[in-house]
Parts: sequence; C-alpha cells; structure tokens
Amino acid sequence: MKKSCKQDKKDWIESKCTEAQEAASQNDIRSLYGVVRQITGAKDNTNVPIMAEDGHLLLTESEQNLRLKKHFEEVLNQPEPLSTPDFGYIVMADSLEVYEGNINLQEVQRAVS
Repeated sequence: MKKSCKQDKKDWIESKCTEAQEAASQNDIRSLYGVVRQITGAKDNTNVPIMAEDGHLLLTESEQNLRLKKHFEEVLNQPEPLSTPDFGYIVMADSLEVYEGNINLQEVQRAVS
C-alpha cells in the first residue's frame, strides 16, 4: 500500500512538473506559479497587518477586528450634510452621436500614444 501511494505521489509530481514546463515554455506565468503553489502547498497570506490609530501594529485577530469595526463606524456613520447642492433642471440629451464605423490603424495608434 505504501509503495502504491509513493508511486501515485511520484506520478502526480511528474505530471505537475510537465504542466509547469509547458506553462513556462508558453510564457504563462500565472499557470506556472499556480502549479508551483500546488506542488509546494504554499497558501496565499491574506492576513494584512492593520495599524492602530497611534501607529503601532495590531497583532491579534481580535484587536484587528475591533479596529476595523471602529474604522467602519467612523466612516459609515456620518451626520447628514447641512445643505445639498441644487443642480436645477438638467436637460438630458435624447441620443448621442456615436461613430459606429470601422476603426483604422492610425486611430488606434493615436489612442495608445
């Protein structure tokens, strides 16, 4: 049983190496790194450090959660504005004139530059 498992693992690694080689030869970096992550078992670190208001780094998840809660309470719970802008009566255009013909090479080069 152990021998069979070892052979299966070896076959899997060889197939991943072949897949990585194909991705590298096609300059498909995303797939190449995906295969490397699968082989190494590396996980993406989604834990981004959060700073407290005084500038020190919050290390525990509970401290970070409290800081995020406070931040969003401050950002989302704003008082109503004292006055709002009055844009008056705005006339909307019924339709816009849009050129729908073929795009030529000079237009593309001008837009890119």
